[in-house]
Amino acid sequence: MHISEIINKKFDVKSFQVLEQKNTAQIKSKERMKLEWNYKNVKTLFLKNLKTIIKKEFLQNDDNLQKVDIIVNYLIRDDKFFQSPLLRLKEQSAPNFNKGLLLVGGVGTGKSSFLEAMSKTLDVHPFLRTTYHLSSDLVMEYEGLLEPLNKREFYNKYFNGRRIFDDLLREKAASNFGKTNLIKELLASRYQNNKLTFAAINYDNQFPGDVEMALDKIGDKYEDFIYDRVFDIFNIVEFPGMSMRGKNVK
Repeated sequence: MHISEIINKKFDVKSFQVLEQKNTAQIKSKERMKLEWNYKNVKTLFLKNLKTIIKKEFLQNDDNLQKVDIIVNYLIRDDKFFQSPLLRLKEQSAPNFNKGLLLVGGVGTGKSSFLEAMSKTLDVHPFLRTTYHLSSDLVMEYEGLLEPLNKREFYNKYFNGRRIFDDLLREKAASNFGKTNLIKELLASRYQNNKLTFAAINYDNQFPGDVEMALDKIGDKYEDFIYDRVFDIFNIVEFPGMSMRGKNVK
């Protein structure tokens, strides 16, 4: 089967082969390790990655475990995902595993940490690898491009693949021989090419706890084309609660 056929073919994510690189100079080959892609194993791996990111034990209270549950159930495509109390605006954005996740919440409620941990968890799956990026880092990368060929390569890279764009709305306009609303361009192209995208935004400072007002800022920043398609691109997930920075998650 051609690789393009494999990528486009629906596959069973319940089990897969994990490539484990042994950290020994004398061993050059990779070994395959069987891992069942189920709730218990994925949650264990996710929490392990989360601990590495936050550099401390994760506070497993009811609120935080709801956040873990919705991420893990999404990753394993368990229908319990659709029952999560953290799903928002389901009439406008009917929950669907073929859409990404947009995490909406206050500063420090764990959005970035969870997205990074999700990316690391998916690294073990050859067809689900999802790369994490800060939107501001993408702007910096773009501004450093010197040749037209470099720009074409940049766009080809970020128009494709499974991507996480964290901290949307906080990046500046990209400046490289003219101003460019870079994230708007990336989101528009990825939508048109049906590429899976994940992201996070903060509440509007003037309307804390209001998901709809937070989404309105997307229209202000990226204009109506993106705002009108937010519900087609993302499942809307709220990360409520007080800031945990300096405690257990960032």
